[in-house]
Amino acid sequence: MKQIFLLNTFITLSLAVFAVPLDTVRIPLFRQGFHDKIDNEQALTDKLDNKVDQYLQVSKNDEINLQVTDAFFRKVDDLQLWVETNENIASNNEKIRYLRQMENLIRIFRTSWRSKEIKPIEFPAVLQTFESIFKNLPAQKSILPAIEAASYEVAKLNAAVYFESKEYPDAQKIVYLKYSELHPDNILKTIRPFISEPFADSLVVVACKNNPVQLYSYAQSISTPEGRLIHRNTNSMVKVVAQLSQTPNALLYFPFLDDLLSGKNTVENIKKYVGDTESKYDSIGYFKLLVKTEIDYFKRMAPPLRDTPIAMFGPNSLREVLKGKSLEHFIKPINELHDVNNLSV
Repeated sequence: MKQIFLLNTFITLSLAVFAVPLDTVRIPLFRQGFHDKIDNEQALTDKLDNKVDQYLQVSKNDEINLQVTDAFFRKVDDLQLWVETNENIASNNEKIRYLRQMENLIRIFRTSWRSKEIKPIEFPAVLQTFESIFKNLPAQKSILPAIEAASYEVAKLNAAVYFESKEYPDAQKIVYLKYSELHPDNILKTIRPFISEPFADSLVVVACKNNPVQLYSYAQSISTPEGRLIHRNTNSMVKVVAQLSQTPNALLYFPFLDDLLSGKNTVENIKKYVGDTESKYDSIGYFKLLVKTEIDYFKRMAPPLRDTPIAMFGPNSLREVLKGKSLEHFIKPINELHDVNNLSV
């Protein structure tokens, strides 16, 4: 049954390919070269599945392969035909501009496929978004609604095609917001070009909720654009991390970051043990606070909550600092006693 369905699909697509052949339209010689460039990009892309046969083997699913193949060859050819026959695209230069955009689409898709930035099965969606923009260009409609409606990969590729559009900067902002939603861990690494945008502050909040330890690291340097962006933020959680990054002996507060962010503890309360100077540091009191916090956190990590607190593990974490203090206050003194001959000491 599957074979019959696929055969019918293939026959339907084959008939569609020959319904209105591009070569039945008389193309002026001075534009033929631009059509040839599109055909050349199609041919180069056809090689990516290691077989030049005007059939794109992009998955193990024959139906998907046929859909991608149909979009890539027949539908692209149909768009070339649309450019040539559309009376609203009157001048030669306009038609050339449209054909160049099509060439850009195929080339960017090809290079993105090769670099694994996009899965080839996405091409029908890529073309659908492209076409919705492309066919509205004669009416000078905005490219942004189609970019907004697309997935990140599809939006990114199509925005790149229309790099000459006056709306390209706004399209790039839309693409970046989509990227940030997918990769919140990379927000602080990539936000610099968008620091002046209205959405920058809200993205910092997202970055803080996702990885406050990373935000703390960026907040330590107030001279960088990212540092200034963090310190101007008015969100309560971000403000706590920003304050902590500039606090003397900040690493001593770091194991309690989860409690600080939740409001369960405060910098002022912990400061009673940390002190302002080395002489005011209450090492035993600080150790007791570590133990109490470890017990509370352990309960959260156990069923049914299974919630891992922030800064529980890793460098300068609660577990690491507690281990260091245990060695300092118990293990080392006990070991030193073993080396003492006078038991009355």
